[in-house]
Amino acid sequence: MNPMPSKTMTLKTPVLSLSIATCGEMVEDNRSTILKTPALTSSVAACGETVEDNRSTISSAVVFNDFNAWYGDFQALSGINLKIPRNQVTALIGPSGCGKSTLLRWINRMNDTVLSARASGELLMVDCDDSKLNADLERIADLACNIAERAEYLQGYPYFPTPSELSSMAENATEMLRMALDSFMNSDTKAAERVIQLEARLDQQNRDVIKELEDLLRQDSTLVEPALHVFSAARNVEQVADHAENIAEEVIYMIDGEIIRHKHTQFVRRTNG
Repeated sequence: MNPMPSKTMTLKTPVLSLSIATCGEMVEDNRSTILKTPALTSSVAACGETVEDNRSTISSAVVFNDFNAWYGDFQALSGINLKIPRNQVTALIGPSGCGKSTLLRWINRMNDTVLSARASGELLMVDCDDSKLNADLERIADLACNIAERAEYLQGYPYFPTPSELSSMAENATEMLRMALDSFMNSDTKAAERVIQLEARLDQQNRDVIKELEDLLRQDSTLVEPALHVFSAARNVEQVADHAENIAEEVIYMIDGEIIRHKHTQFVRRTNG
């Protein structure tokens, strides 16, 4: 493979100066692509914000902006400005004590459990969980199609008494989805928390819709067919809200490192308190 253009900038750490070789020579082995840097330089191999080659544009997955880290009074990282590309193998190379492990521990949040660890500056995870978001959005689109099909069918029953809570339920699910997407785009955990708090109210509305349909069928069993379509629509609306909740949970995990799935009762009680 032909060498790619390279440039070098220096980052200061308390131990030594690290050289960042931007897109050094790329070498293929049997396992992966290795970024090769000059042998006499302790280096962190990384790509810049975008690197053009003949195949694609490489964008950053992890970005450090003026990042500093301490263990107690000891400063382990100082003024780190680094962009790590997505879909590439990036090697951190340097002598013991130069800050390699510290840098990684901030990326994977292992330092969150170290009481003496603190940091300043920015550490951005760019689109790290967009595959989950995309899956939720794709499923929401499918659910929207299902709801439209149920609505089309119900046009044949213009006098069917649609449960009064269904319209409000749909509005709440739409608002939950809007807030969840805003929380993702703005890294806003408060908005994500509000989404989760709304979920209990929507679940109650769904139960009210089902009860109203059951009461209606007890009065007139000939309405089973349209009632089933309304039930299906309500179930789909509830699932839209569930996917909005999934997005909100991911936002809280990405930013705060807290897994709140399956413990919403404690979480809502804490945030309301």
